[in-house]
Amino acid sequence: NLSADQEVAHAEETIHTLRALHHSYPDSHDIALVYAKGLFNLSTDQELAERKNTIDTLCALHDSYPDSHDIALEYAKGLFNLSNAQELAERKETIDTLCALHDSYPDSHDIALAYANGLFNLSNAQELAERKNTIDTLCALHHSYPDSHDIALVYAKGLVNLSADQEVAHAEETIHTLYALHHSFPDSHDIALEYAKGLVNLSVDQEVARAEGTIHTLCALHHSYPNNPEMALAYAKGLFVLACKQEGTKLAETVDKLKKLHESN
Repeated sequence: NLSADQEVAHAEETIHTLRALHHSYPDSHDIALVYAKGLFNLSTDQELAERKNTIDTLCALHDSYPDSHDIALEYAKGLFNLSNAQELAERKETIDTLCALHDSYPDSHDIALAYANGLFNLSNAQELAERKNTIDTLCALHHSYPDSHDIALVYAKGLVNLSADQEVAHAEETIHTLYALHHSFPDSHDIALEYAKGLVNLSVDQEVARAEGTIHTLCALHHSYPNNPEMALAYAKGLFVLACKQEGTKLAETVDKLKKLHESN
């Protein structure tokens, strides 16, 4: 816990002490786990090169305790953090390692969630075709844990990012998937918000008539969460997109809706 609140230089001193303690008690899983947690804490604030070295140390610790789920989880979280700072090629290698770790612990929801977050990170840096493949992998992971809200939410975020760069026909398919995900978790504000963002993305490249239908759906979603400022913001963005496509009376009506939305928030 101390290492989590320290500056990097002081945290490194604490980890050095933990490492010495671990080497004094090499058969103690509990001490090894504390050391693993310390390494993870240290890695979160390090620059990329140092972070990579720390995760390599965490990897070696995991290899020394291959049956320890808890140490594997710290390693998984460390791999996810490492992927945050990497360029695409190195990031892909890290996520491949995270995939292998997930395969070694298929019953672990927590490691699966770290893998899901890693896939989402990877998709952010990819071109459209590769991104689609990564989101398909994320879809399969979601279907392996159908009751996991957290994994479903990561999948929803991936679908939104995918929809932002797709042609309209493919974006419509993606938003249909997002709609189904929203209905699988009807009490989730977070997934509903991702669906709203996806609807905004979809409306950008639609013809005006289809965009009007999309924003009508977004309006209904907004009214399902009337006191939610993030949902209202998504609806406002959708109305703005729509207004840019309209003329005459319909434009005036959309601007009036925007004005009323502003006044109510």
